[in-house]
Amino acid sequence: MNQLQSQSANSGSIVTMGLGDIATDNAANTNSFANNDAYLIWGNDGASATQASNVAYAEDVVTQRMLRIWRADENAGTVGNTDISFDLTGLGYSGSLSDYSLIISDAAGLTTPTIIPASSFTSDVVTFTNVNLTDGQYFTLGTARTACGPGGVSTDLYMWLRADEGTSTSDNNTSLTTWTDRSGNSTNATSDGNPPLYLNNTTDNINFNPVIDFDGTNHRLTVGNLANIKSGATNGGDYTMIGVGI
Repeated sequence: MNQLQSQSANSGSIVTMGLGDIATDNAANTNSFANNDAYLIWGNDGASATQASNVAYAEDVVTQRMLRIWRADENAGTVGNTDISFDLTGLGYSGSLSDYSLIISDAAGLTTPTIIPASSFTSDVVTFTNVNLTDGQYFTLGTARTACGPGGVSTDLYMWLRADEGTSTSDNNTSLTTWTDRSGNSTNATSDGNPPLYLNNTTDNINFNPVIDFDGTNHRLTVGNLANIKSGATNGGDYTMIGVGI
């Protein structure tokens, strides 16, 4: 058996997972498992998927989440990165890409979670990329966030890239292939052949936060559509770009 992506056949199932990608079908998924007998399975607590519960996480600005919670089981931690999607068709949710987050925790009560911003929201399907669930972790969908921005600035914010959120990896000294925009405008940065490195260690971190390391020679990322900034269509022709680094 070589099942590279799957969705439960049970009625009301909304979660799909795929190894490295969610393709049109299993045969079209070109990824492969690193080891034999690797598997990742998941199930939920049967709670409603159509209701949201008010929450407040110090780790992020998520204000509501789906009541239903899933638990993952993985053998020996061998599966690796997956794409995870939630099909919200008919469930009454609305909003934009920036409203949705994946909440992951080692605790059933979802305390001290890791919060991952959504990579895409198309046709009522919310997708998260490069998610590495480990054995026994719990997860659910964050469905609303308060507006925020760097230094509290959110008005006319077009792009916000954070080294501590939205990165394609959280492993130290690993190539950063995608960097998800936190402004809600999907101005994401993607690899352009020579990606920078994601660093998260006591030597390189800045104020205890991870950093993205560009070598100053050929490391680069391609940023999404900046036409609105360049033409001034939304900002009257004036714009400000701020970078923090050493």
